[in-house]
Amino acid sequence: MLNSLVDKIHPEKKVFLRFLFDNEFFLCCFLSVVTFAVFSPACCYPLLNGWDDHVFVTNAAPRLTMTFSNAAYWLAHARLGCYLPITMWSYMLDYWLWGLGGGGYHLQNIIWHIIAVLGVFKCFRRFRINHYYAFFGALFFAIHPQRVESVAWVSERKDVMCAAFYFWCIYFYFKSDKFNKWYYLSFIFFVFSFLSKPMAASLPCTLFLLNYIEKKKLEIKHQFMRLFPLVLIVVSLAPLTYMAQVQMKAVATNRIGTLRQLFVVAYNTVWYGAATFFPRTLSPIYPRVSFTPNTTVVLIAVYTVLISSAIYLYTRKRNVFMRKVVPLTGCYFTAILPVVGLIPFAFIDYADRYSYIPSFFLLLGLGFFFEWLRSSHFLNRFSEKKNIIAGSLLAAALSYLLLFSAIDYYYIKSWKNIYSLHKMALLHSPPNNEAVKFLADLEIAKGNYQSAFELANILSSTHAEWMTKEDVDLNQLKSDYIKGVIAYNMVDMQAAFSFFMRIREAYSKLATIPGNERVVADYKTMLLLLASIYDRSRQTGKATECYEELLRYLDVHDRDGLFYRGVVLMRKKQYSRAEYYFNRALKLDPEDDDVIRHLRFCVEHNKINSPNTKNYMNQK
Repeated sequence: MLNSLVDKIHPEKKVFLRFLFDNEFFLCCFLSVVTFAVFSPACCYPLLNGWDDHVFVTNAAPRLTMTFSNAAYWLAHARLGCYLPITMWSYMLDYWLWGLGGGGYHLQNIIWHIIAVLGVFKCFRRFRINHYYAFFGALFFAIHPQRVESVAWVSERKDVMCAAFYFWCIYFYFKSDKFNKWYYLSFIFFVFSFLSKPMAASLPCTLFLLNYIEKKKLEIKHQFMRLFPLVLIVVSLAPLTYMAQVQMKAVATNRIGTLRQLFVVAYNTVWYGAATFFPRTLSPIYPRVSFTPNTTVVLIAVYTVLISSAIYLYTRKRNVFMRKVVPLTGCYFTAILPVVGLIPFAFIDYADRYSYIPSFFLLLGLGFFFEWLRSSHFLNRFSEKKNIIAGSLLAAALSYLLLFSAIDYYYIKSWKNIYSLHKMALLHSPPNNEAVKFLADLEIAKGNYQSAFELANILSSTHAEWMTKEDVDLNQLKSDYIKGVIAYNMVDMQAAFSFFMRIREAYSKLATIPGNERVVADYKTMLLLLASIYDRSRQTGKATECYEELLRYLDVHDRDGLFYRGVVLMRKKQYSRAEYYFNRALKLDPEDDDVIRHLRFCVEHNKINSPNTKNYMNQK
């Protein structure tokens, strides 16, 4: 159809345009330039310290220096519940080049995304999709608004790296049917993909299904021999990731009903597909899925239409259904399986970044459809209006892509800092509770107490159907905690004391629940503020009790554990023992003014000045 439009152009220009658009190298260059132009604003953004970037980069800086020991360290250690040494090595490269400057990190994210986009284009061509459709499909994938989260967020480099190796693995796997250099290159890309992010575990299955599309037969024995090394890698390494997830409590192992989880799986399967073609109200943190009557009715209607369409296609086009629709559907489900909700995560059910690989199979299916449309006799009925149809489709495609670019332009701005990210998360009704709590803490830090108070009211008034009584109580306690901190910062000690005393007993119970690390963090802060209130009213004994309770939640080997243990002993006038713990804390952070001040106080009361301590104090 697009060829018919080109035929209307002046002969000389037509030759030049055909040379350009029939040249895959030019199309790849064009894809690269457009992709970089769309996402380049992210290069001006810093690292998002406090939103995983501190976990992968800032706090990991000592392990990111370019040394063999650090490279070996990431081969033996997971990060944030994932085993991804290749990704961590890429951060090592950035740290070597840019230090902690965010621009270079974002640039590498964009480069990996471009490599993934080119892999998508080459895969489309490998499956004999017309280069025009392959180009538009790859461009659709490249600038889709759901890509923003993976590209503009430095911590999600594992997405773009995994996908880049994933797509090129598919391309080289089908470049030859023999055990030659292309197969070995494909195997290497699979290993790199899996070591970038364990989501690549779906690759052996998708390769088997795609081979059925390519060869139109199963070839079980031959494919078993080719895929066995890949499966062996998955079987060997996948348990490590699951154990790491459970260890960091990223997987919610309690209080999740089976019926709700099945509903979440059914919902997410449809949501990821729909969002691929109709992205709307994007969010860095979506609210959890609500099991409501309206949602249930819509979901039943959607599945009814999908099943009816499948039955109709099976009866009318059985060959197409069995050789294209079934294996592609299998690829989609296999790719989305790790993130569809079968394994519940801590406080989200779905995310835009999880659609990075699964959306490829939906676009591949769309490419097969357009190929069928182009080669079928259906269009012959409209031969007289062929140019009009081609022009309309081209205009629609360009409009669609321009709309995507506009959405990208505004959504990328949300990723410039943590505050704007959580503001974006508030667009949903109700918003994700964790986003509300995080934003309330940010508002308090900025001194916007009225906004923080309103956010606290949102937390206390949220009662979603999926929430247990414990969830509702926890939200109320979080709300009271925020209001107590606001009152404390506004020097309304009576109101702050009232809030803290009201939640202290309940918080101390909730803080012991596995997976509630955020509750523990809030409770520790509350104990420190409550101790300060007691000190202001000269109830030193009550204040000391707060510090003693605080020790239950601190590691005796880290700075806080050592420091507050010293504080408790100092309050009990056991200055010699307190001095011991302050000295140990000082070794961990020699520039800590609080530790130095308390240590000096103990030294003065003990009248014991060891040479090392005396010299250190004199230097200070």
